[in-house]
Amino acid sequence: MKTSYSTDPDFQKIWESLNNKPSTSIADYVVLDGYLIKGGCICIPKGSMREFIIHELHGGGLAGHFGQDKTYSLVVDRFYWPGM
Repeated sequence: MKTSYSTDPDFQKIWESLNNKPSTSIADYVVLDGYLIKGGCICIPKGSMREFIIHELHGGGLAGHFGQDKTYSLVVDRFYWPGM
């Protein structure tokens, strides 16, 4: 996931800006241990990881079977991607 930020259409510009100016934050984004973080949530690049997270928090091994609202709440508390 860490290597995907540099080519991801959602996060590429922010990633490049932060890597060119270490120890800064841009619009609530920061790089921490190689992960892009926004407002305390891990940014998830486009791809199958987004679907995996939703599946796991909805009814997979990480939680019980929750409805749409509860699942959404669990996802936005931990992760971020545009268009959530």
